[in-house]
Amino acid sequence: MEPFKKLLGSRKFWVSLLTAVTTVVAYYRDPELAKMLMAVGLTMVGGLGLEDFGKAKLPEAPSDEYEEEEEEEEEEE
Repeated sequence: MEPFKKLLGSRKFWVSLLTAVTTVVAYYRDPELAKMLMAVGLTMVGGLGLEDFGKAKLPEAPSDEYEEEEEEEEEEE
């Protein structure tokens, strides 16, 4: 049951689903509009994917101890 909760809480899932539905509905009214909606949705999903990738790869912030050591070395010189 956990994977379904994760899926339903995913912004990429909801954006993809909404994009698919609006594209299908818009296609019957205006195919060019459907193409534009698809482009916007895919761009948004790609952006969310990059955001998630960036969160996973964030380096840890430098510790205060490291900065203090540098300051002490500069003072000694």
